[in-house]
Amino acid sequence: MLHDGWLTTTQFGSGSDCWVNFVHTVWFGTKVGVYVDGSICGPIKVAYDFGAKRAIPFNEIEKEMRASIIADYSVTAEELRENGGDVFKWAAYPGDGKPRRSRFEFELRQNKKR
Repeated sequence: MLHDGWLTTTQFGSGSDCWVNFVHTVWFGTKVGVYVDGSICGPIKVAYDFGAKRAIPFNEIEKEMRASIIADYSVTAEELRENGGDVFKWAAYPGDGKPRRSRFEFELRQNKKR
């Protein structure tokens, strides 16, 4: 949900009964994209264009989202190789009980905001 005015909001994506393991947002001009590793819900990938005031296909900001995650989390070439070159796979927690840097970094950032 995004605030798009003084008292107005726009919902452009949702999931229910999700356990959030990772979230990343990227702004690109008037467009915003959100990637969520929703655990049992699977990935949630949504995008919205404030200029056009409408939801847009995620692929319109996907390149910027991938680059932003890699830059903001300093994802290494080795980490990408280990995940088949897919930064979304790097970000997603597979629920195998093994520690993942993506989840640790996300939780660390969330705790700093509190």
